[in-house]
Amino acid sequence: MSRNAKRLRLAAVILVVGVVAVIALVLSRQPPEVPVVTVRPQTTELVLAVVGRVRPLDLVEVRSPNPGEVIELLADDGDQVAEGQPLARLRAAVEAAQTDADAARVLAAQAEAAEARLAFQRTQTLARKASPPRRPSIRPGRAFGRPKPRSPQPRRPRAPRPHAAANSSSAPRWPA
Repeated sequence: MSRNAKRLRLAAVILVVGVVAVIALVLSRQPPEVPVVTVRPQTTELVLAVVGRVRPLDLVEVRSPNPGEVIELLADDGDQVAEGQPLARLRAAVEAAQTDADAARVLAAQAEAAEARLAFQRTQTLARKASPPRRPSIRPGRAFGRPKPRSPQPRRPRAPRPHAAANSSSAPRWPA
């Protein structure tokens, strides 16, 4: 036998032994144990948790008619609110100053009215003390509804007023 034939036989024997070893190894392994569950019909709840952003179909602009600093929020994101319900409290310095000024004007007007009442009462008291009580007097000729006699003196005619065109001075002249 030639050297090549010996080598070829040796390679064939090694190959057969290797294949037999691999087959024995594969067959000797035990399959893993799998737990078995019995399926029964029942109701289940499907929960889907996703991350996303919700955008409304209609945007609503919420703003105050008066400027100011937000000092307290009365509603949170997602809360349902009714129309006209306050959503925040504002500190409005301009409106507070205006309110204080209006309150001061009201107090001043009330004080002025009280002062006018007192002045009127003083004047009324002085008028009562200074003059005797009036008694109605009956004048002859007027007691029974007769007309008052006219005075025999004629009226004096009025002096004519000067016209603006007659005055040649450039200074304005006020009507008398």
